[in-house]
Amino acid sequence: MKLVLYGHTHTPALQKRRGVLWLNPGHLKDRNDRGNPPTFALLNLSGPKVTAEIRRLEDGAVVMRK
Repeated sequence: MKLVLYGHTHTPALQKRRGVLWLNPGHLKDRNDRGNPPTFALLNLSGPKVTAEIRRLEDGAVVMRK
């Protein structure tokens, strides 16, 4: 699978379009930025399948982004 990793907007995004996984991990600032909480991405690049998750930081703890 192909992967496009981008940023600068500070807005987390994860979507698959036409066989390409598009990922913006967001930002890791210690406060909300443009209404977005601090987030980061976990990538699994092992094997032929690429998977990703966006996780959120909330009061210093990691939580799954819904």
